[in-house]
Formats: sequence, C-alpha cells, structure tokens
Amino acid sequence: MKPIRLLIWCPLVATGGGVRLLMKLISALAIREDISKIGLIVPQGSIDVAMLNPQARPVVELHEFVLPPRHPPPPPPLWIRLIQRVKQILTRSTTPPVLPVGHAPLLAQASHYDLMYTSWPHRNAFPEISIPVVCTFQDAIFFDFPEILNSKETLKEWTLAQQWLTRSAQVILSSASTREALVRHFDFPEDRGVTIHHAIVPADAPPANGSSPEILNTLPEHYIIFPATLTTHK
Repeated sequence: MKPIRLLIWCPLVATGGGVRLLMKLISALAIREDISKIGLIVPQGSIDVAMLNPQARPVVELHEFVLPPRHPPPPPPLWIRLIQRVKQILTRSTTPPVLPVGHAPLLAQASHYDLMYTSWPHRNAFPEISIPVVCTFQDAIFFDFPEILNSKETLKEWTLAQQWLTRSAQVILSSASTREALVRHFDFPEDRGVTIHHAIVPADAPPANGSSPEILNTLPEHYIIFPATLTTHK
C-alpha cells in the first residue's frame, strides 16, 4: 500500500484542550509507517511552532494563514460604493468571491496531498477540493441549544453540517452521545461513522501535598474561584 500524504486543516484552533488534542494527534500520526507526509494548516500564531516535534518522521509542514478581523471596518460612504459599481459595469469586471475562512491555503495545498482531515468542521463550508475529506464531529451542542447561535444562524449551521456529514469520505464521532445527537438532528445512519473517544492527557497538575507559596502570596485576601469557561457554547 502506498504511504498517505495527509493534510490536517484547522481553520479555528481552541486554546487549551483543542491545542493539546491537535498536538497529541499529530504526534500519533507522525510515527505511523503508512503516512509519508503531514501538512498542517492553522491560523497564524494559534500554535507554538516549538510544540511541533522536529524529530518527527515525517517532519510536519506548517502552513499558516491570517484570520480576518472579528470586527471588519465599516463600509465606505454610499457615493464611493456607487463610483466603484459604475467602474465595474464599465470595465465589465466582477468582484471576486470571498472564500470562507481558511479555504484559500487549503485550495493551494490540497493537490500535494492524498487526504484532508479536520477536527472542527463547524461554522465553515465544506471545501471544494478533489481529495477525500475526513472530519470529526466533537458534539452537536449548536443543535441541542439553538439559542446559542439564534434561529437564523442555527439553520445556516445545520445546512453546513449536513454537507459535511453527507460529502465526507468518513465521519469520526467523539462519543456515543454525539452519534445519538446526529441521528436525532440529521437522521444520520447508525451504521455510518466511526466512534473514537478522546484520549487527551490532562496538563500537569500541581503537587498534591501542598500549594505553591509564590502563587498564594499573589492572591488577595478575598477572591472568587470561577471554574468555568467564557466560551458561549460551554
């Protein structure tokens, strides 16, 4: 069997567990004899390059792209937009379509690989590439609680997710509950998809026999412990 050239596409990378899961995945894939090349597409600055093992076989080829600003600048005044439109009509030019986040580097690199994998297909369109696609659905939280995105955005996300579920060569599910949710929301065939549970090793915990004096000395007399996350869907 010919070794596979694998492209990992992560248009969004969550700090913390998301990064650890990604690094563990790459480490596990890099030691496989049936993988000859690994490419990684991530937003610029989302991972520490030092985290990639330079001794890995094969060496991971990193491709970074710049995320668009979360708050785009306001549109130009109406009169400027009218002038721009007139110029387009006179020159018979059209505005080039705006690609979804992270699709440009994926389209540029896909032909150099045999398979594309993504661990986060949500909030993004299925890529129009010629190689097979494998994706992981971590959960179906957006559909269990549509108030997270609001009704309009949830319907849009449902349409996007339907494309990923039907067009992917393989769908990986993180748990039995995720499978049940996809069956409930999408009538996902029960004999389709592979369940692979997460195996993220927790970050090193502080010693159990005491607390660090340096940390304790920085705490105020009164404080509140907030063991949660600011991420909306969590």
